[in-house]
Order: sequence, then C-alpha cells, then structure tokens
Amino acid sequence: MKTLFVTSEAHPLIKTGGLGDVAGALPVALRQLRHDVRLLLPAYPQAKEQVKSLQTAAELELEDHPEKVTLLQGKLPGTSLPVYLVDAPGLFDRPGNLYTASDGTGWSDNPQRFALLSHVATAIGLDRATLDWQPDIVHCNDWQSGLTPVLLHQYAVRPKTVFTIHNLAYQGIFSRETFEQLQLPEALWSFDGLEFHGNFSFIKGGICRRRHHGQPHLCP
Repeated sequence: MKTLFVTSEAHPLIKTGGLGDVAGALPVALRQLRHDVRLLLPAYPQAKEQVKSLQTAAELELEDHPEKVTLLQGKLPGTSLPVYLVDAPGLFDRPGNLYTASDGTGWSDNPQRFALLSHVATAIGLDRATLDWQPDIVHCNDWQSGLTPVLLHQYAVRPKTVFTIHNLAYQGIFSRETFEQLQLPEALWSFDGLEFHGNFSFIKGGICRRRHHGQPHLCP
C-alpha cells in the first residue's frame, strides 16, 4: 500500500514528544514490510540539515498561499524512507521550539503554518503535486495535520484517511476570525464541521461528522 504519513515532527529530524517518536519509527517499520510509505513534514532548519540527498521534488502553487511552495525530497537518516519537506521559509525557517516563541506562547501564525502543511498533504493526496505518486492512504497525526482529512473529503475521488491523536490536550483551537483568514469553505463552519463552542478546531477536521453528498459521513 502507498501511504503518506503527515506529521509536524519526526525523530531524529526534530521532536518535542511522543508524536516525533512515532513518526520516526512507524513509517520505517511499515516500509520494512514493503509498503510504499513516505513522510511529509515542514522544512524546519533542523530537518533540512539532517535529511540525506535533499533535492527539489516539486514547486507548488496553492490558492491559499501567496508564494510558491517548494517541496524538497530526501531520505530519513539511516533509512530508505523518503521524506518530503514543505519549504516555506516565512513560516518554518525560524529558531527555537516548533510551536512556541521564546516567551512560551504559541507562534501567532501557527494556524497558517499548519494549514499550509494540510494543503500540501491534500495536493499530494489528490495527485496534484507533480510527483508521479499518489497515496492510497493519508495518515494524519494530531491537530497540526487535522485539516487534511476534511479538505480531502471535499472530493469524491480521493485516498482514504487515517487520523491518530497522540495528545488530546492540544487541539488547535483558534478564533472564528482565524477560520475566515484561512479561507476555508464556509460549509465547514458548523457543529458537524470545524466549529467548536464558537471557535475553530483543527483537530475536529480529523474526527468530525459531516455530510457528504447529502448523506451522513464520518470524515476519517
């Protein structure tokens, strides 16, 4: 099976917790079972320094991002696992923690950063990234990739999705204004979509119940 594993971190490239451990181990194990697994994460400086044989795989033009996004490709150190890095320097090329600034507060543009990750994952899932490769399954992890399943489910022909929650304490909850800034489909603003007590929840994109072509449909 062809699987795109979407994550915000992966050991040994960069990690803050258990998600990084799983993302660095599970895709490698599945590849050893002869599945065609590929890893997708942001092109943080630490990741770009460590990925082996890094080269440009594609240049993406996305409606929701004003500049071209470069997709870099290489191998996870010590393995044969292909790695794609979403290279958008304005969002990912910064020092320190992946998610928080030096004062401990979340980066103010975290919604834009991880919405971009989900849009790139969606483009790959729909075979719109000029990679000559389309996954059968897109495996998303935690809120940072939570928009991917709900974006993919806008299309009748798409890969299956799996959504794994590693830490429910972090749900990617932002304001209604943020939802509008991300230019997400207005139909997603509902109890059965991404709305959560008047706010907007990334993680609901992976677990929400929505209607697809008029019928109840479970996103993942």
